[in-house]
Amino acid sequence: MRGLLTLFRSGTYASTLNDLFRNPASNTLIIFGTKDEFTSEANYDAWVHILRNEGDGEGKGRLEVVKVAGATHFWGGKYGRELQRVIEDWLP
Repeated sequence: MRGLLTLFRSGTYASTLNDLFRNPASNTLIIFGTKDEFTSEANYDAWVHILRNEGDGEGKGRLEVVKVAGATHFWGGKYGRELQRVIEDWLP
């Protein structure tokens, strides 16, 4: 799916994302629902594991991950409010 979303430039996307995470000044929030119709919870968990374990921990920015139980890809109803709350709590 990422290939389609990045117009088949997923290598460039991944490289840019890795550069972001290596920047000590970065502050990144990843939010996902456990019922996403396009990407499984296990795939998100694996991706987060890779992001957190890349390199030796030096020079990394802040990475916060929030998993919302029951939320789908489209964040409707109460999940939309939860998404908003998570973002508001994360913002300085």
